[in-house]
Amino acid sequence: MTMIVGTLSVTSTEKASGTGSFVGYASDGLPLFNFLNQSAEELSNQIGKQIFRGVQSTLRQIRDDRTTRKIFYLFLMNLGYAIVEFIYGHVTNSISLISDGSHMLFDSFALFIGICAPVMSRCKPTNTFPFGYGNA
Repeated sequence: MTMIVGTLSVTSTEKASGTGSFVGYASDGLPLFNFLNQSAEELSNQIGKQIFRGVQSTLRQIRDDRTTRKIFYLFLMNLGYAIVEFIYGHVTNSISLISDGSHMLFDSFALFIGICAPVMSRCKPTNTFPFGYGNA
C-alpha cells in the first residue's frame, strides 16, 4: 500500500491543493512543487485527503467492474481466514496454523496485485505517462 501511495503521489501531475507553487519540470518530466511555506500539519492533511480520494476512487472502480469485484471478495475472504488462523494459532500455540496463516497472507497479496493491475490500467494518460498505466 505504501508503494502504491508513494508512486501515485510522485507521478501525479495535478497541482496539489493549497498554497504550494509550481516550480517546473524535472529532467525526467515529473512536475516539481514548492511547499516550503506550508506547515507539516497542512501537508499531512493534504496527503490524507489525497489518500482518501484515491481509496474512494479505487473502491468505486472495483465496485463497477464485475471481475475485479469477484477478486476483491476473494481477497477479503482469504485475508479474513488468514487473520483467524494467525489468532487461533497464537492462542493454541500451533505452529502449523501460524505457518498456514502466513501462506494465506501471501496468497492474499497475490490477489491484491490481481486487483491493482486492472485498477491501475484505467488511469488516464498524462504528460508524463502518455499511455496512462495501460501496461500495468
